[in-house]
Amino acid sequence: MHRPLGCARLLGVSVEVLEQPSARERTKSPRFHRSRVGGHKRWRPTKAYDPVAQAFASQSAQNRFSTAFRVTNLKRSASRAARVAEYVAMLNRGETLH
Repeated sequence: MHRPLGCARLLGVSVEVLEQPSARERTKSPRFHRSRVGGHKRWRPTKAYDPVAQAFASQSAQNRFSTAFRVTNLKRSASRAARVAEYVAMLNRGETLH
């Protein structure tokens, strides 16, 4: 959709914001699908394209909860990033927590 530059100035936003794809254009992408999580719409990559998501989904509920609990209880973002990287490497090796 073409939007004139004058429209950006009137709205007080940058041109890049106006050139972002609309919600309808994003739903046409095969990589993403809409799902309802927690009562609101959220974009998630489909499991078919993400091997880490496939490995995470193949784990038992106990392992999924344990992973999420251990990551969300960390206070520093650096610690969270390191722990997530550790769990992704563990999933790639086919290991589980329990």
